[in-house]
Amino acid sequence: MKNILWVLLIFMLSSVLWGQTIFKTPKSDRIANYDIDVQLNTNNKTLIGKEIINWKNNTENPTKELQFHMYLNAFKSKKTTFNVEGRSTHRGSSFDPARSGWTNITDLKIGQKNYTNKIKFIQPDDNNSSDSTVILINLENEIKPGEELKIEIEFEAMLPKVYARTGYNDNFFMVGQWFPKLGFLEDEGWNCHQFHRNSEFYANFGVYNVSITVPKEFIVGATGIRIDSLQTDSLATYKYRAEDVIDFAWTASPRFLKETRNIRDVEVELLYQPEHSGMVERYFYSMDLAIKFYGEWFMKYPYPKMTVMDPPLKALGAGGMEYPMFITGGSIMGFPECIRFGPEIVTIHEFGHNYFYGILASNEFEEAWLDEGMNSFAENKITAITWGEWGSSVDFGDVKNGDWATAR
Repeated sequence: MKNILWVLLIFMLSSVLWGQTIFKTPKSDRIANYDIDVQLNTNNKTLIGKEIINWKNNTENPTKELQFHMYLNAFKSKKTTFNVEGRSTHRGSSFDPARSGWTNITDLKIGQKNYTNKIKFIQPDDNNSSDSTVILINLENEIKPGEELKIEIEFEAMLPKVYARTGYNDNFFMVGQWFPKLGFLEDEGWNCHQFHRNSEFYANFGVYNVSITVPKEFIVGATGIRIDSLQTDSLATYKYRAEDVIDFAWTASPRFLKETRNIRDVEVELLYQPEHSGMVERYFYSMDLAIKFYGEWFMKYPYPKMTVMDPPLKALGAGGMEYPMFITGGSIMGFPECIRFGPEIVTIHEFGHNYFYGILASNEFEEAWLDEGMNSFAENKITAITWGEWGSSVDFGDVKNGDWATAR
């Protein structure tokens, strides 16, 4: 009886915590909302997850199908579209077929109907039968404009060895593009491209409630705000909430050191490697510059927190990437201050992506200039103002290079 009461108490407390809000007034239409429960197995590098998606047809037309991204399937083999286009390399890292990644849906329900056996892989861009990064589900009943749908999914995933910004190396984990994710329904139909070498991510705004379970010695950072944590003898569960965002990513490692500072009313959490302690002030200075200039030129950063993750040397492929409220930097022990490609430029650039693409929510696949173009312009301008047009990237005696010149 006591055990039952204890379980009920935990359930009620969890419900109250999940009910916490960040914004008094929503900042978006919140079309695709995710409640996700995931556990990381650090031994076999797998994820076991459950998600509930509450989605609304916000278009003018009915639909009788759903399309989902299965991004991790881009790392199943050398024959996927991502690897064919990139010749199985990405930013100097090579794809290792022996340490591949994938996602598999083990159960999918909509209402009382089970659609697991109705899942169909499609290749809308190139007809590559070896690519399984998009799935289609034909529904029994059409979803009318304004109608809402509840989708329940159970899934498992294998993380690749760090490659193309996601995966593991030893006991370091960067978990990006990791869950089955709805495509974007437009008036013209589903916008759900395959995972291409030069494409990134396009999605609806929503609320994410994500519960992450890891070995208790692991330090976790993620999109959103941590609202609760629970521990057992061997495991820890961290609950995060993010509102009005278009994606969710997280990281875990027992080696992280953490420092948090308030910068211009934003709580900035830095997770860094012990050997990179000399880079801490450079990271925070870069964040101060980014929050200041993007706030003055475009709009005040609307979220209360930003997490910055500094990856280890063996996992630099996980660096230099953006997610809402969570970015990954990049540094090397002893990296001289006269070379600013590391903490400074990467940090400013990835923070800027929280505007272009994050707040703007542009379609990076089809209109890349609205993302990389606009953001790189702002980054170049910040570095020129701060360190001068010449020498903002490299300023070592007579050897000088500016961010503007690099862009050109």
